[in-house]
Amino acid sequence: MAILGLDIGGANIKAADAAGRAINRPFAIWRQYEGLTTEIASILHAFPETDQIALTMTAELADCFSTKSEGVRFILEAVDAAVEDQRNPLTLTPSASRGAGVSPPGRGEATGGAHRANDSPTRNPTCDAHEKSPPGRGEGTGGAHRANDSPTRNPTCDAHEKSPQGRGEGTGDLHRANDIPTRNPSCDAHEKSPRFVREGTGVVVWSTEGEFISSTDARDCPQKVAAANWHALATWYGRFVPEGTSLLIDIGTTTTDIIPLLHGKPVPMGLTDVDRLQSGELSYFGVKRTPVCAVAHSVPFRNGYCPLAAELFATSLDIYLLLGDIAEDERNVDTANGKPATKAAAHDRLARMLCCDRNEISFDETVEIARFLADVQRQRLAGALERVVQRLPDKCQAVVLSGSGAFLAQQLVSENRHLSNINVVSLARQLSPNVSEAACAYAVAQLATSMKQLESTKI
Repeated sequence: MAILGLDIGGANIKAADAAGRAINRPFAIWRQYEGLTTEIASILHAFPETDQIALTMTAELADCFSTKSEGVRFILEAVDAAVEDQRNPLTLTPSASRGAGVSPPGRGEATGGAHRANDSPTRNPTCDAHEKSPPGRGEGTGGAHRANDSPTRNPTCDAHEKSPQGRGEGTGDLHRANDIPTRNPSCDAHEKSPRFVREGTGVVVWSTEGEFISSTDARDCPQKVAAANWHALATWYGRFVPEGTSLLIDIGTTTTDIIPLLHGKPVPMGLTDVDRLQSGELSYFGVKRTPVCAVAHSVPFRNGYCPLAAELFATSLDIYLLLGDIAEDERNVDTANGKPATKAAAHDRLARMLCCDRNEISFDETVEIARFLADVQRQRLAGALERVVQRLPDKCQAVVLSGSGAFLAQQLVSENRHLSNINVVSLARQLSPNVSEAACAYAVAQLATSMKQLESTKI
């Protein structure tokens, strides 16, 4: 069975299969959400042998959605619409109707109720699987890790009856692939929820509980799948470090994830974006999309410091273009001013941050400004890394680096006194730069493929 991993972000859609073929397409969902189905269909056309999709996402945070739950449901509807015609195998073409079967976000019942964002799922009162109170902090443990906190549960529903995260009974496997819950027929939470990937399912979605759930269940419990891509990546990586303490550092275009693992399992301080921001495990710093004015308020310039304009004149992409860390690409116009990703254009964009143009600031001066900004960004990320490292239960034994900003992650590791002499694995070198950039998509493809293989060996 050919499984395609999809990672749908707010600014990019990444796809990869278990064989290591990967693509990364810019897609600003907040500007063009109506074209999401068509874009997904186009991606599927590039992988015509696909039988099943393993999905993860972060695009639900885009401000075209009123809530993250609405965003999750919209994305799920778009993916389902893209695969609706033929599932085994998929034979979609890029000509799939634009936004077919997907209503615009924010449309409630007053507009025909086509979009599920405001529709409460029909729920059996004996089942609390859809109660959406925030995950609680484990009492007596300081609330360090929410994954093992059991919610208050109605005993007539077994929706939460799960073995400890990632342990398949009798197999020692890192995931729940072999855990088949005994289901109470009065609870509908499992009606369409495969414990692992099954033929004909079409779409399965990774959840922060460490398993795939069906698209239907993801709609009913959107908080489980919102911003779960980092968890999938850490879970997949954990298979290669089944013992001891390790770290995963993924620096992408927009954000940085610093994820601790213990004995092969992710052990974050929290599972939501806000909890991870507060813990230092998530930083809204990336190597392409971060506005320069969010990096520093002022920069050294000639005989003093110059405050920066609070405008989106330039992004972190311009910093690393000027420093040579990111290669020029004249075809890439996903920049602050819509002009090419070249050093000359980056000079223009960064000059604007000082309310100047190329005639007022030399190219060499903008390179020096870029160097200062890169130092500031690295120092701020170094602070987040230090916080995470200080909480590790024992000495870190390995670090894996991924994402388009792996070069920056390498610098962070080499400068950290706790990590300077440990084993560092770069996914870009081990696999390919394309796979490293689409690491979360590759991870869900690998996880789904391995779970399917486990299922096929069961008697």
